[in-house]
Amino acid sequence: SERAMSLAILATAAQRPQLLAPARAYFSQVNAEVSAETKDTDLARILLLALEGMRFLNMLELNPWSRVESKRILKRMDHMADEVGP
Repeated sequence: SERAMSLAILATAAQRPQLLAPARAYFSQVNAEVSAETKDTDLARILLLALEGMRFLNMLELNPWSRVESKRILKRMDHMADEVGP
C-alpha cells in the first residue's frame, strides 16, 4: 500500500501539482523536527534524503542493490542516525 500511495503522489505531481500541498506541509514538518531534534542537522537531512531516495528507487523498482545490500545500507544509516540523535 505504501508503494501505491507513493505512485499516486508521483502521478499527482506530474498531473496536478497544486494538490501536493499536504505533502509539502508534511515534509516541512519533518524538516522542522529534524532541525530541532538533532545535533548535526546537515547529516540528519542527508540521511533523510538518502532514505527518501531509496524509497523512490524501491517504488519504481529501480533499486540496484540486493535485499541484503539494502538492509546493510539501512543498518549503516541507522547507526549514523544514532550519532545525530538528541
